[in-house]
Amino acid sequence: MNGAAGQQKVGVETYQQVWIESAAEVLRGVLGGVLNVERLTAEQTRAEIQTIAASGAWRRFAVGKPLAGEHAVLTPVTDGLKLGQLRRGESTAEEGAFDPPRQEAFTQLIGLMAGAAAAALGAKLGAAVEITLAGSGHPSWSPAAPFGFRLKSQRFGEISLYSVLSGELAAALEAADAPAEVAMPGNLKEPEVASAQRAEARTTNIDLLKDVELAVTLRFGERQVLLRDVLELVPGAVVELDQQVDDPVELLVGKKVIARGEVVVVDGNYGLRVTEIASPAERIASLRK
Repeated sequence: MNGAAGQQKVGVETYQQVWIESAAEVLRGVLGGVLNVERLTAEQTRAEIQTIAASGAWRRFAVGKPLAGEHAVLTPVTDGLKLGQLRRGESTAEEGAFDPPRQEAFTQLIGLMAGAAAAALGAKLGAAVEITLAGSGHPSWSPAAPFGFRLKSQRFGEISLYSVLSGELAAALEAADAPAEVAMPGNLKEPEVASAQRAEARTTNIDLLKDVELAVTLRFGERQVLLRDVLELVPGAVVELDQQVDDPVELLVGKKVIARGEVVVVDGNYGLRVTEIASPAERIASLRK
């Protein structure tokens, strides 16, 4: 079987869907719960953008090579406030102003969505894609390829996000090619076939372990103390840790660090918003040690 099939285009539709899925994935991570996604038609999106273009919250992103151009995201101020509150671990039921701290939190959350989209697009294109914040305010270029979607949850109701692309980015998307398919094992030489079979066996073995329950621990820091100091502990005593207040909290499986992040409060419970994570291979390797 010949795996050298024709190259596929990563067009506007694929780009849009990647953004929608990435935004939902990030928000699910923040919520830790069920989230429904409803995609809007281009006509609905245009109508909504016309209604709130002057009053809504805009964030513009520059999309770098192998693509090129800009992508602008728009949301009603009320929804921008909700996103800022979610990012800060606040209840969206509380009335509040879309003040600078919440605007910054909103920007951070939209940035996380952009980062997730960049990673997914890079996997499709076979090359790193950079999507970086370019500013706020209405874009100066003529909008193209509008798309919008609503994110729905019992926790916050509905949040709407609308996007437009610059003409340059829309053209670059239609011209961007995905890498050719990798040759199938039927075309490999005997040693390569054996290697592929071993890799498949390793994947199967890992799949068998995915339902195994593991103890997960958050570590704020640690300190070694003498036994006599432990015996002298009383209510009100303070044990100083080796970690600064602004240092990331560590997530451990067993005794191995697999991720780091910041502590948040979700519905009265502590949680961890992951900001740094080891690759799947590194995580599995750490569990073998």
